Amino acid sequence: MRRLFSLILVLGLLAGIGKAQLNEIGTMMLGGKDDAQKLFKAYITPYANGFGANLNAGWYNTAKVHGMLGFDVTLTLNMAFVPEADKTFDATKLGLSQNAVIEGSTCQTAAGSRDKGAKISYFSTVNNAKYQLASYNSPQGTGVSFVPLPMVKASVGLPMKTELMLRGLPTLKIGDSGTFGFIGAGIKHDLMQYIPLGEWIPFINASAMLAYTKLWTGADLDYQLPTSDNQNAPKLENKKDQKFEVNMSCFTGNLLLSADLPMITIYAGGGVSLTSTKLKLSGTYPIYVSGTTLESPVKADNLVDPLDIEIDNKSGSTAMPNVTIGAKFKFLLFTFHADYTYASYSVFSTGIGVSFR
Repeated sequence: MRRLFSLILVLGLLAGIGKAQLNEIGTMMLGGKDDAQKLFKAYITPYANGFGANLNAGWYNTAKVHGMLGFDVTLTLNMAFVPEADKTFDATKLGLSQNAVIEGSTCQTAAGSRDKGAKISYFSTVNNAKYQLASYNSPQGTGVSFVPLPMVKASVGLPMKTELMLRGLPTLKIGDSGTFGFIGAGIKHDLMQYIPLGEWIPFINASAMLAYTKLWTGADLDYQLPTSDNQNAPKLENKKDQKFEVNMSCFTGNLLLSADLPMITIYAGGGVSLTSTKLKLSGTYPIYVSGTTLESPVKADNLVDPLDIEIDNKSGSTAMPNVTIGAKFKFLLFTFHADYTYASYSVFSTGIGVSFR
């Protein structure tokens, strides 16, 4: 499990920013599949939201649409920020199983501090005798409450004052078995052509844009059953079939407005974003379960395909509104831009590029 979360940090932060003490995260599975899904979802959701915010931001630095076959190529860095309220969660509100005993309530999310959280214990009862199956403190956070993501974007002008936008990163290999990549496509369409006398104010531009992004990542895992003084059951052999997969789909639509002057462009946009993240932990994972006799009150068993969860954007099925304001500076064919998107998970975006209109 250390490899799993090292991978998440390397992929999500793309620089291994901070190295959280996350090797104990696998203990979340010791309470069974239902509790594991609830705990893991609460833990990782802030980073899923951060990814989604990054993938829906940074699509534009002007409302002006390229002329026919005009183009630009831009290297962009987006930085999403996790709000304070999403750095912790309350384990007592997750609806964990009845045999879970929670001491304390506050747990760190992946974006939280490096303090350990509530103590969670699981017990079985055999012939009125209570036996401990597992006991652990919920894992530390990374201490990193922002999520950076670089990308390459290219745009080209099409007929009917429309612009095609493409961006992403090729599939990268991370470590021995990890992979990561994403690709997105969008269109931007000029609205000034529909406004009477719009040509009288040529430095003011308005447009609408739609974009979709798909992200994928995964890795092979090697989770082992942890030892405990309270368990005498034999360990089960690791079947070497454990895999971690993430697939994310992001959609955004915005109305754009800009003032395009010779040396500087001031731009703004507003719209909505939708994000859906699917996390899957497949394979065979050994855990401790309740036995049925006093001679064998605790035994080892296999948990198969323990996680298959979906995380919607922070507002659930409702689109998240966002507002962006920024500036672009032009030096001959070269450009530099920076903007800030205000949303549930706000994003700072900056980039350099080459543009020929």
